[in-house]
Amino acid sequence: MYWLQPDFFYTTLPMTPLHPVVDRVTQRIRERSAATRSVYLQRLETLRQRDPGADRLGCANVAHAFAALPKDERFKVVAQKAPNLGIVTAYNDMLSAHQPYEGYPALIRETALKLGATAQVAGAVPAMCDGVTQGYPGMELSLFSRDTIAMSTAIALSHDVFDAVGTVAAEGLAAYGRKPCLDGAAVRWDDLPAASGDDSVVRTVAAPFSATGGLKLLTGNMGRSVIKVSAVPEDRHVVEAPAIVFDSQEALLAAFKAGALERDFVAVVRFQGPQANGMPELHKLTPPLAVLQGKGFKVALVTDGRMSGASGKVPAAIHVSPEALAGGPLAKVCNGDLVRLDAVAGTLQALVAADEWQARPLAQRDVALAESHTHGLGRELFAGLRRNVSTAETGACSWL
Repeated sequence: MYWLQPDFFYTTLPMTPLHPVVDRVTQRIRERSAATRSVYLQRLETLRQRDPGADRLGCANVAHAFAALPKDERFKVVAQKAPNLGIVTAYNDMLSAHQPYEGYPALIRETALKLGATAQVAGAVPAMCDGVTQGYPGMELSLFSRDTIAMSTAIALSHDVFDAVGTVAAEGLAAYGRKPCLDGAAVRWDDLPAASGDDSVVRTVAAPFSATGGLKLLTGNMGRSVIKVSAVPEDRHVVEAPAIVFDSQEALLAAFKAGALERDFVAVVRFQGPQANGMPELHKLTPPLAVLQGKGFKVALVTDGRMSGASGKVPAAIHVSPEALAGGPLAKVCNGDLVRLDAVAGTLQALVAADEWQARPLAQRDVALAESHTHGLGRELFAGLRRNVSTAETGACSWL
């Protein structure tokens, strides 16, 4: 077993010098988090110094904890003080990437036994497929599935009978900056080659595909948002067109099917933030907007909802903060307002006179629409998370 030492974060493999701006931001984060990070690392060290799991519990607790183990494995843990590893699995058959996890517990147990240890499945966490739920109510649980995963992991490990490890690699996470290779039946970690084998696929930082990585911050009187421009044609990095306001993605899809969007426009899809309905991913809007863009229309999406790289070639200002339900400026936008999304200058602006914009009332979400987001598919159980969640810009976290 290998432990993360307190100085782990500063003992990684040699790296290319950071960009000056990234270096300054990193230093600010390091300074700002020094106190809390120090406390956290001290807590880890305290955990590391504890007795093995079986020695921390009473006899009755131990009997319950290891009742399902074969007798010889119980002996290993209790009498021989063998390390006991806890497994938290995300296996399910709904996600193709998670289905292979089905056999992992057996493989981990087998390997642990060969090394003189034991392993138990402590619990499981949920995992949902956004590809299945996109455009449907189940997507409204996607954001909060992160919180549920974290809490489920805590519950799984609450039995407190397991011994902690750092990572499966002896050198910690730094080893993952190397290339794993098979050396007979063992894994060997080799340094990466100095040059890419195919720079049309992977490049070094000295000759990147893009100088910025494709993400831009947009600010203006409509709020703060992020846009991914790596796949957006350069002639679409700036869009200025009248707004068409939608309070749901269903309303936009209905307008597209009715042929009402055959023109230049900026789709403002609001009341899609964390507090409103869990900030669902709006993948379903990309195809119709892409069709309209393909017809030559200037189109863009502005929303307090979420995307995860699926906005593609359509310019999309997403995660707008503050969200409309929390009094954000998207609630001021009216149909016909001229909106300018400028990914070059980094601005998102409703071209409305300042005094008029300031005086505009905030639109309220329709009562029936609000009600529709509160029930069905277990959404009732997540009311507390919607009520307490922070802004998208601060991580949309429900438990801080």
